[in-house]
Amino acid sequence: MNKCKFDLQLFHPLDASTLLQPTLVDTSIHGQIMLDSQHIVIDFILKGDTSLIKHSPITPTPQRKNNLWQSTCFEVFTATTSHPYYSEYNISPSHDWNVYTFKGYREGQSLDPLIGSIKVKTLYSNEKLSGITASLPLPPRLAGKEIALGISCVLQDIHDHLNYYALVHPNRKPDFHDKRSFVIRLNH
Repeated sequence: MNKCKFDLQLFHPLDASTLLQPTLVDTSIHGQIMLDSQHIVIDFILKGDTSLIKHSPITPTPQRKNNLWQSTCFEVFTATTSHPYYSEYNISPSHDWNVYTFKGYREGQSLDPLIGSIKVKTLYSNEKLSGITASLPLPPRLAGKEIALGISCVLQDIHDHLNYYALVHPNRKPDFHDKRSFVIRLNH
């Protein structure tokens, strides 16, 4: 099993007047990502003051949903270094989820029909969100290849302000789809 530890960086815009100013500066995210023969297993761990994080409660029947990234959402991007296509996994603390495929940078988005469900476990400490663990089915097209991974997260605060975390932020605005942020490499 291939594995790698990670730390996500909070996006800080260059323009202090922008609406993208972070509000959860005392919250950090780290974790570990592992690759086995059929799954990506990822642990996101939140540290610091998590009392201001707003998130959906766990649903008894998790389902595939669009627009999860508009609130607290954990994300994993998978690609190969030799092709423009990539996949985006969205994971909510509610256990709702989605997986999209793209033919190129933000082009040709479609639901991945090969992924029927994602296993998610939401972690709490003192009744506050403290992390997410998820098992993500690996797309068959990645079999036997070196996989480039991007890991990111959107945290919504109690005032509905969004905070953006990623391995790196190569642009002046948060852009999790930029392959320059897919900096983890694991072999399948």
